[in-house]
Order: sequence, then structure tokens, then C-alpha cells
Amino acid sequence: MIHTAELIKEISEEEYKYILSLVEKFEYRNNKAHIYALAEYGITDIEINRYVAQNSPTITYYCKAIINLARLSNDGKQEYRLFTDITDTEKLYKYFKKYIGVYLPYSSDLSEWRTRRIDYTVDIRTPLVEAHIRALQRGRKPPTMKIADNNQHKQERNRRHFRGSVRYHNKSTIINIYDKYFERECKQRERQYTDIEELVKSQDVLRIEVQCLKSKTNYIKAKKRFEGKEIKHYLSQYAEIENIILRAYTQIAGHANYYSYNRAKELIEQSTINRRTQAIMTDVLALINGNRGTRSVWKAELKYNELYPNGIAFKTILKHFEEIGVNPVTLPKDVEFLPNLGEEITKYFDTLKKSTRT
Repeated sequence: MIHTAELIKEISEEEYKYILSLVEKFEYRNNKAHIYALAEYGITDIEINRYVAQNSPTITYYCKAIINLARLSNDGKQEYRLFTDITDTEKLYKYFKKYIGVYLPYSSDLSEWRTRRIDYTVDIRTPLVEAHIRALQRGRKPPTMKIADNNQHKQERNRRHFRGSVRYHNKSTIINIYDKYFERECKQRERQYTDIEELVKSQDVLRIEVQCLKSKTNYIKAKKRFEGKEIKHYLSQYAEIENIILRAYTQIAGHANYYSYNRAKELIEQSTINRRTQAIMTDVLALINGNRGTRSVWKAELKYNELYPNGIAFKTILKHFEEIGVNPVTLPKDVEFLPNLGEEITKYFDTLKKSTRT
């Protein structure tokens, strides 16, 4: 349910200078000093910095830490799992104090750190991971978001998702849906190590991850009326986490199941929707699934609005697809049917809620 969190805390000048003195511990990335010595225990990154206020002699020293919650709460032992059990919160605080205290003995109380980012995650097991990724890559684009392709293309309509993933971002949120096996395989190859157990555990896993950045964690704090941004407040909000994950997924996939092109066309024709609207839906189906450079819902919308500026609103057409339970993204010939995963996400959280009550 929760994978990673980024925490921040103001530290004293003495603490700053002490860590800075540990030159041999630092690695530099993008001109910033990082300490990765505690990564095997679940504190994957420690970064110190200073901020000088404009037109003021005031200097603020602070430290950022990135933690893998499951690993840290398990005293650094790798179990290839997510942090799902809030009863482990006490262990999380205990081991954070144990390990970060090596470098920051006066800032080792996790309750004093603010949550700057938190990654909410669901792993869905399915043998059709690749088919789901391909369908999602051709889905809708969440409002206000852009495809994260490392800025390889300036124009949004020219951007492409990377193999094995669907990634959108804006200033508050990053949505990342990916093939966990392929991601682990690439990481192992990049870092030149082999972990067969890790690969086996990630087989047939579709990971849906929503990274809540600073403004999003501020929004959650205000919405849930937290007194502060202590991490424990963000761990037990199952209903809110489910809402965030489900909303991210359905903004891309909608709510309907996937079919072959011919079957989707049949279901449109068999529906009780009036003939004129059926004809428009069939045209949109062809636009999304043809070879006109519009093989995604959001690109088809751009083209549709150019072709039919006075036609039925594209959003209205998508609502008609939802009404008859047909996703406008159709499947390749080797896959006959693909379920929408909205129900699976709901089941995941229902199971999680039940386990916390027993």
C-alpha cells in the first residue's frame, strides 16, 4: 500500500557541519551531496542542504531522507513487500531512530520530521500485465497532466510512454503504472546484479503507484485536518488512499472492460442508444483504433474536435461507452477480453480493511 516516503526536517548548524565532515560517505548527484550508506536498512537517501533567505542573513539548515517503509520497519530485512500493516508503525519509528541516529543523534525522532512526499501503491496480480500496459498507454490522459518521457519531445502530442510503463505527472502528483517484473529486470541489469527471488516475486505484477508530492501532501493534510505532517497521519487513511489510487487509474482507463474491435462494434450496435449516436461512437472507435496517428483516447479527442467542432462533445461520447460497458480502446488479436481493474483495486482495499479489523 505504501512504498516510499520523503521526509524533511530542519537541523542545527552543528549537525549540518558534522554530516558535512563525513566526506568519505558522500556521493554527488546533480551537484548535491547524498549519503546512501543506510540504503540496505531502508533509509535509501540522506541529503543535507542550506537555505539562505533573500535579503536576510538568516541561514536555515535542513535534511531530507527517503525511506522504504516496509524494509525499514523490518529492521532492514528484504521481504519484497509493501508497507500495509499500520501495526508496524511503532517499528518504523524505532528503526528510523536506530539508523538515522548514527548521523543525526539529535534529529532521530521520526515524529519531528515532516512528510514531503509519499508513494501510495497497489500491486495487482495478473498474467496479462503486458496487455494492460498496452491498453493503458492508449487510454485517456488525466487532466492537467503530461506524459513523463524525460522531455524527449517538446510537444505533448508527440510524446510516447516508455516500454512497460504508463507515467503522467504534474506539480502535485506522479502517476506511474508499470510491469514490475520488467522494471526489476532492467534495474538488475543496470546495477549488474541478479536476484532470482526478487524476479519471481515480481512476476505477473502490475504496479499502480501514485506519488503524492509536496502540494498533494499539503492537500491531504488540510482535507483530513491533520495537526502536522507527521508520517503516521498518512499511513492509516485507507479510504483516502483507495480514492487516490482508484481515481488515478480510472482517469486513464475509465470504468469499462476491454474487447476486440469487432466485439466492441457489435456491442455498440446491440445497445439501446439511438442510431445516430451509435454511428458517432463507431466513428470514434475507428478513430482511436485506426492508423491515423490517434491510437489513444486523448489523441483521438484532439483529432475529433478538429474534425467535428460542432459535434457531440467527446466527453459525452465517452460516457455512452461507459454506459454500455465498452472501453473505446480495443485489444490486439491475441487477447479477446481484458477486465477493467477498478474492481480489483476496490477488492484489494476491502481485504486490507478487513485484516485491520481482525
